[in-house]
Amino acid sequence: HRRLNDELYGRDQQRAVLELQESYEHDQRERELELLQRENRLKQVQLLNAELRQRVWLASGAVGVLLVALVGAMLHRLRQAGRLTPPGVQVHELAWLDDGTLAVRETEVLGEGERVVRRRADGTEIDEALFGGWDDGGVERDLRRTRDGALCGAGAAGGPLAAPRAELRPHAGPGPSPALRHGDLATLADGTAVAVGVRPDADGGQELVVVRLADGAVLARHRPSDAAPWSPCVHPGADEVAWIERAARSSRLMTARLPGLGQPAVRWQVDGVLAAPAFTPDGAAIAVCSDHTGVFNAWLVPAAGGAPRALTNSPGGVLACVPSPDGSRFAFIDHDRDGAYLGLLPAAGGAEPPQLDRAEPPVEPPPPPVEPPPPRRADGLADLRFLGVIPSTDAAGGGGQGLLGGSMGLGLRAHAGDPLRRLHLVAGLGIADGVAVGMARAESLHLAPLMLAAEVHRQAQAWDDAARLSGAREDYHERLTGGRIEAWAGPFLGLALGLDDHAPLADANGYPVSALSAPPPLVGSERYVEVGGAIDLRRERPLAIAPEDGVALSATFRHSGLGGDLERNRLVAGAEGTLATWRRAGHQLAARLAVGWSDGDDVLQGAFAVGGRTAASAAILRGYGHAVEATGSHLGGWSLAYRVPLWRPELGAGIQPLALRQVVAEGFLDAAKTSSDHPFGDGAWYRAAGLQLSLDAEVWVLRLAPGVALARQLDGDRRWGAEFVLGGSLGP
Repeated sequence: HRRLNDELYGRDQQRAVLELQESYEHDQRERELELLQRENRLKQVQLLNAELRQRVWLASGAVGVLLVALVGAMLHRLRQAGRLTPPGVQVHELAWLDDGTLAVRETEVLGEGERVVRRRADGTEIDEALFGGWDDGGVERDLRRTRDGALCGAGAAGGPLAAPRAELRPHAGPGPSPALRHGDLATLADGTAVAVGVRPDADGGQELVVVRLADGAVLARHRPSDAAPWSPCVHPGADEVAWIERAARSSRLMTARLPGLGQPAVRWQVDGVLAAPAFTPDGAAIAVCSDHTGVFNAWLVPAAGGAPRALTNSPGGVLACVPSPDGSRFAFIDHDRDGAYLGLLPAAGGAEPPQLDRAEPPVEPPPPPVEPPPPRRADGLADLRFLGVIPSTDAAGGGGQGLLGGSMGLGLRAHAGDPLRRLHLVAGLGIADGVAVGMARAESLHLAPLMLAAEVHRQAQAWDDAARLSGAREDYHERLTGGRIEAWAGPFLGLALGLDDHAPLADANGYPVSALSAPPPLVGSERYVEVGGAIDLRRERPLAIAPEDGVALSATFRHSGLGGDLERNRLVAGAEGTLATWRRAGHQLAARLAVGWSDGDDVLQGAFAVGGRTAASAAILRGYGHAVEATGSHLGGWSLAYRVPLWRPELGAGIQPLALRQVVAEGFLDAAKTSSDHPFGDGAWYRAAGLQLSLDAEVWVLRLAPGVALARQLDGDRRWGAEFVLGGSLGP
């Protein structure tokens, strides 16, 4: 019995433990389940928060994009608020007409060139063209409304062989036409009709003259030697004239009595540039543009003397400001990122245009009217100023007339000159064939139209695979050191005397010069006389890739003394023609022809070459690189090309120094040969076809033209060749 009781007790105890354990495990499972549910709810909340956060970010981004677009649209509308002409139109000059409309000389970015149109005061165009030119087909420039309400200007005249000139004449009726620029017409109190303008003088400078229109007689002239007169305008009463005189580092606004230019007086003088003066209709003030504060803006100067008052405060640059005939408004030419545009400014009352948030610089009152300062020349060494640096792949110079290649040298060319462009200095420094090369050149127009020039240079030339050694083709490199003096009678005829020293460079193969032959290289001095001439009958257009609708001709003859009884003659002539095939889109078809002849004692440097980096290489042929393919005593070559602008942004038409004009693609087919009997004679043709991309840009007064060409040789090794060119020139 006791034993049974113990067993029952043990079973009860075991059952109680199991029940207790089961209860504990159940509670634990409940707690775990509750924890899992809490964790699930937490995760759901986190997911919901993440989704809400994403939606908030997306909404914020959308709102931000909308705000940016809205601000951009507002800024664009604000920027365009004062613009009365579309962005595709570049405004150059303007003049009021009696009916309250404006005559505007402008250029369309994709148009066919300059034109003069008539626009309302709100900028809308009335006529397709106000007039298309006078009998010579030129476009009117220097537009000005005369005192009697007529419109006058200057039209480009001259036949194909005549030097370009500008003529000032009334638009209505032919009449006498004195050769004046930047002028104005007026009728004096005694009824005499006169023209007041600027013309070149005998010394190559400029003078202000008063010319009687009836017979062309000069009634008065004014020629300051320390400055150049510009832009005369006549007082509404026809008894006074105002003009600008620009010196080396300053400009002054002048007035004088008509018709004798008596009592000249300085009304305003600034350390900067003054431009485009215009009397107000009552004659009490003169509107003029000045950059003495750093940016061109319009100012109003009392005609009797006094402190000038700022009319505009634009960051883009106001280059002209002309009062309306009734004196209620000013029409001005301002600049923004899209270039020059037409704007209006009320003379008194009304809403003023937006002003910059900056204090207007203090303006010191001008000195009382005094006689002009004593004459001082502005074209000497003391007046030289730095014009800029151009990267170049021909830093040391060389070559001639664009038909023969130059001594290559990767480096820089620096330009300097005086304000009147009488003296121009060029210096180049670069590397070619592992040696330093360079040049220095000075050009003077002090005896204009005669131009004198002097140059010293150190160049490097290379004939790769041209020299022969034991039947094998080897390389020959030389250093060319020398100088020359030149005299040019205008742009058409020139004479040069030069001396060059030819010295071999250690080539990669290290062969002595004495072992080279067929033909042997010249080592020593070369004295030469060179006569050359060139004429360009093509027309310059504002947006054209290059001068077009004409031909350019050039020829150079050189007689060289090579030491002792050795001598050699060489003649190079060429022609280039360009035709505008689709002027509105800027397409051009270009053709070039090159002819070379030489005789005398044979030297390596005297032979024409196809390929190589020498002064006698045919630069008309692209794609053949540094290796010389053929040499001979005669040269013949031609090239056909079609040029297409790929991108014409015309960016930088405002005051910024860099102006990007266009990117041009040129497809070409070139051919050249050397021969022993005559040009285009017994030699083999070497041809190449390819594509060249060029950039047309400007930095201040420097014109940049870097380019790269990819060409396929159609003869010879039939390889692909690439050429990269850096270069440029000094602008007009």
